[in-house]
Amino acid sequence: MTTVGDIYDAIDAFAPFDKARPTDNCGVTLGSRGQPVRRAFAVVDVTRAIVREAAAKGVDLILSHHPAIYAPVRSIAAEDPVYEAARHGIALLAAHTNLDVAGGGVNDVYLAAIGLEKLAAVEGTDGCAALARCPESLSTLSVLAERVRDCAGLPCVRLVDSGRKIKTAAVCCGGGASFFECAVKSGADVFISGDFRHNHAADALRLGISLIDAGHYETERLILDPLIARLGRLFPDVAFERAETDRPIFQYAV
Repeated sequence: MTTVGDIYDAIDAFAPFDKARPTDNCGVTLGSRGQPVRRAFAVVDVTRAIVREAAAKGVDLILSHHPAIYAPVRSIAAEDPVYEAARHGIALLAAHTNLDVAGGGVNDVYLAAIGLEKLAAVEGTDGCAALARCPESLSTLSVLAERVRDCAGLPCVRLVDSGRKIKTAAVCCGGGASFFECAVKSGADVFISGDFRHNHAADALRLGISLIDAGHYETERLILDPLIARLGRLFPDVAFERAETDRPIFQYAV
């Protein structure tokens, strides 16, 4: 019988948990390593809707990208997804920045989907951002933005156009705005990430680097299907699947 610990160890083999950023809270955040797993969800966030779906379907483990417990917790209310998961005996396991930086992890899957060639990690980002070469077919911002939009499954993306031809891109899945200065120093022509603020847009225009904001959730969810396939091969006795209720928290009115 496969256990939570078995799945943790399997992830640790290709996305070592000790490679997570120091402030991250990866690993088993609820339950025990010895807990049996017959059915598991792979999701981006742990929400009440997902926990309720998991309970209704007899799911034993929710494997999330974002940790359900992140900052120091002083109390857990009945409305908290962690409370509901505990009440139903559902274990929680998070693979966050360790999966971002892993070979074949979140960033690599996203780069491949867009059609960019990874060159190196962006200095100062602990591997969370990559510098990539853009093919000639994606050398204009409008065309690259359309590709990013389509990969993210979005109706639109936000842009800052510096007017430069796109030869290299700094790419950070999720919220990479804190690495803005690192992206600028890398010499990239465009920085593709999510969660940019107005000041980043103004600075980008002033410094001559383009921005593509494709959302936080949308740039990370592409890892779920490859992760499910990989774990499914390792543990054929476990049904790994997406949750029907796993959807972006931000919605678009178009």
